[in-house]
Amino acid sequence: MQGSRRISVFALALLLLGALLAALPVNDRLKALAAEAATGGEPMAVSAHAIPLFPNDPDRRIVGKLTYLGGLVLVSRDDRFGGYSGLLVNKDGTKFLAQSDRAYWFTGTFLEESGHITSVRNTILAPMLGANGKQLESPWEDSESITPLDTFPGDGGIGDIFVGFETKDRVDRYEIGREGFFARPHPVQMPPEVKNNAPNKGFEGITLLADGRLLAITERTLDRAGNEKGWIVPLDGTPASTLTLHRDDPYDLTDLSRLPNGDILTLERRYTRIGGPGMRIRRIRHETIVPGAVLNGEVIAELGNTSSIDNMEGLANRQMPDGKTLLYVISDDNQNPLQRTVLFEFQLNE
Repeated sequence: MQGSRRISVFALALLLLGALLAALPVNDRLKALAAEAATGGEPMAVSAHAIPLFPNDPDRRIVGKLTYLGGLVLVSRDDRFGGYSGLLVNKDGTKFLAQSDRAYWFTGTFLEESGHITSVRNTILAPMLGANGKQLESPWEDSESITPLDTFPGDGGIGDIFVGFETKDRVDRYEIGREGFFARPHPVQMPPEVKNNAPNKGFEGITLLADGRLLAITERTLDRAGNEKGWIVPLDGTPASTLTLHRDDPYDLTDLSRLPNGDILTLERRYTRIGGPGMRIRRIRHETIVPGAVLNGEVIAELGNTSSIDNMEGLANRQMPDGKTLLYVISDDNQNPLQRTVLFEFQLNE
């Protein structure tokens, strides 16, 4: 009887998977099946529609040192969708990877028209696993930031990923390039004082510096001067050094992204009842990122409630063959029906 029940459950699972795939176009079904088998994920239906940056001025595209290239609202009926706080885009701009604060990976491919994103396809959802091979659960699931060891190496696929967490503050390495989404975490040796991070104010931003060390900065775990604490962490186990990020109230850090020349971009957000949501991006020169520094930099763009932004949390960049740099920003909708998952594409004007 046990064997019969197992076969029945397996058959039911196949029927359910077949019904889901049947809703996708034929080419997408084949690609989704191949991706599922290779990575450990499952297809997830996601729709997208384009939005202007400024709804009341749709022709406006320049904001600070950025040019708006396009944006999408992403929607899914799957209740696991949303909550994205980290983002990576591959070198040729065809693939993306995001992670949610409920311990899911979300990946897919971009559709483009005239060189700009117009939709997403082949979207895959996969659980982020713990050391026991099962999906991370509270209080261990709150992943807030990701950065690649090797940004989509070789054929443009996904390489190894570092993930920053809060609540149970830590940084883990996932060998996605070798193991797909079956990968289990390998802890990065962090300084013991990270255990003193403020509750729910952990590693919102992590990125690898040009020399291979990890830069990890918290969200509103503050020093006596009111700046956000951070660390430069060598990956060879040698001691970490401290620094801080200058905080301008009411902005808080939500992500970091390293530019090709080694400079760091910070993504920051604010929310007030009167002013609503806001986001800004600062550029920190790489030569200033040294132990003991108070990091600060030029504000290259700032957006408020007249724009289409939401709770912007994930930032990625890539360099075009002509040397131009493109930025991608994604929002965390907090699984709140009053919020949206939006994804923007900008060109950095240097």
